[in-house]
Amino acid sequence: MFPTSNLEEAISFSATFTSAFLGTLQDVVQHFATRNPELTRVISSVIGQEGEQSGFYRFVQNPAKVPSELPFLTTGIRDFSFSFLQQFIVPGSCPNSNLIPLKIFGQLDLVTPTVAAEDQNLQFSIDVTTATQSANAGLIQAAAQQGWKSVSLSYVNSLNVPVTVPLLNIQINGDIVTFDASFPYSKNLMNGITIAALTNGPGPFAGAQDVADATLFGPVYISVN
Repeated sequence: MFPTSNLEEAISFSATFTSAFLGTLQDVVQHFATRNPELTRVISSVIGQEGEQSGFYRFVQNPAKVPSELPFLTTGIRDFSFSFLQQFIVPGSCPNSNLIPLKIFGQLDLVTPTVAAEDQNLQFSIDVTTATQSANAGLIQAAAQQGWKSVSLSYVNSLNVPVTVPLLNIQINGDIVTFDASFPYSKNLMNGITIAALTNGPGPFAGAQDVADATLFGPVYISVN
């Protein structure tokens, strides 16, 4: 189930999906390097052709864009990609998905329609009922009891140290929670894909895996430039 109805939306979604996949392949290569090193060459060849696809999508969207979005592409975590995929899988069509040893987080939505290359506040929302399969259900319950003041929003961009910011203007309406969070673009040069996740605690986090380990809801993939 894909959220597109025309070619422009399809290209935009494909570009985001490919960037997310490219980031995840970094995690896969590292995983295989310690367990199945003979597979690293195969995965590396996939990274190359996915990069070619990404450059094509960027050109189709805007011929003025350079083919590569960042010198070092945003890293990803397998749990993030697996959770992201749940939004597009027909419910019940994969009855054995519980056998895959990856986490599924609650769904985090970006309400702000467009993110510009500038400092700004972004609005997000969560539906607490989407976290029924979450591995962190206990932490989510505790955060809800504290009015979501014990959590923060974390951003992963390129291979840089993650950025964590507090939640602002928290609004609770039954199972729906909306909040704002700053997007510190200028200080951190957050071009390309940035991964956003609602994380337990105030941070900071040393790396992308630490963000994933503390994630309650997410990810959201934000594309700038």
